[in-house]
Amino acid sequence: MSGNQRPRGSVRPIGPTDQQPPRFGAALAAAALVTLAVGTVALVLASRPDNPGDRRESATEEAVETTTTTSTTTPALSLGEQVRGFQGALRATFVGESGSPHPWTWGAERLSPLLLDFPNGTETLSWDPAASLLAAIVRPDTGPGTLHLGPPTTIRGAFDAVASYVWHDTEPERLAFLTEPRPDGFTELWRTVPTVLSQASGAFTAFRVARLPFEARLAGYGSWGFALVDTNPTEERVDQLITLDPDGALVAQASLRLLDTGAGGRLLGAINPAGTAYILMITDPSLANPELVGTTGGPEGLLSPNGKWVAGVITTSGRAVLEVFPTAEVETLDLLATGGQPSIRIPIGTAWASPAAWSRNGRWILLTQTQQRAGGPATALYFVDLLDESVYVVPVDGLILDPVVDADGVGAAAFGLTSGSS
Repeated sequence: MSGNQRPRGSVRPIGPTDQQPPRFGAALAAAALVTLAVGTVALVLASRPDNPGDRRESATEEAVETTTTTSTTTPALSLGEQVRGFQGALRATFVGESGSPHPWTWGAERLSPLLLDFPNGTETLSWDPAASLLAAIVRPDTGPGTLHLGPPTTIRGAFDAVASYVWHDTEPERLAFLTEPRPDGFTELWRTVPTVLSQASGAFTAFRVARLPFEARLAGYGSWGFALVDTNPTEERVDQLITLDPDGALVAQASLRLLDTGAGGRLLGAINPAGTAYILMITDPSLANPELVGTTGGPEGLLSPNGKWVAGVITTSGRAVLEVFPTAEVETLDLLATGGQPSIRIPIGTAWASPAAWSRNGRWILLTQTQQRAGGPATALYFVDLLDESVYVVPVDGLILDPVVDADGVGAAAFGLTSGSS
């Protein structure tokens, strides 16, 4: 993977714009509902879920040899000193000048991030929700890719001919993946067994969920089921989102760009009916009766850990503003009365930054801004503290993808952002 390419499923950077998107209104709401109307779906799954005995064992590959090194960024202050009040760690995929992805972790007390060297051909590298396990597809010059799983120091080849994968949206150590097309043209959907996946050694085990008569990319997985993106959409430049129930049976299909998934089967999507602002909406796997939340400047957004709040970025007078919208699940606010206006608006101090991660304790939102330079890519990390609306900027020499903010300490219960609050 070259330095200017992004792994599938990662947040796409959006260039700055000098025009603020129009506010959420009745015309856009009507267009949104028309665009998201779910029609009859002509997809038929070839088989119901297989018996529990239908399982696949891992490949017997040795663990990947990894070497811990220090990142090229060596700031004078630790991460905790640069981001006041931050406790925990930031974990992500790091891409340097070579263009190869590496696991990357930066604890609050450390002066410099640590990264691991991975073999050539590594792609779609990511951490699980607890930031304790890694998954990556390692693809040789020719031939299908192999899914590697495990803790950072003992990650090993587990399953062959894997086309895409995704971690469970809320529970650690759970993973689902799609295979490359079989000779008969079908792809297969599999899920892992978490009690086995969590082991540091030994074979990993997965159970087949369904056989699918079409090619797709796996985009979401949770207790509610699975979300797939059709790789051959029928409408130009429009994602065709397909949802399946936990047993792999078809639920619905709609023209919707999936941005995030969260607790309780809440799906965050975006549509662009007017060709200007993107409309953010919350729906469930049925993709029916979506709740329109607000607008954003690009097809990017985040769900809070409890699935009740939505974060997006707009530009005002050429400057980025983080907006946090309540959903109907927030009982103290009436969205019809607020007209889709955000509850929190925080200027970021730059032309644009992409929402990338929301900490598990609800307090921090991380935004990223990528720059291409002669010496390789660079990323500005914007840590936004929702408790006091402070913004801390941390520069990194390299590309930071798919971050996980594993923050400890005081949460954001005051805003109802943690799982135990309303």
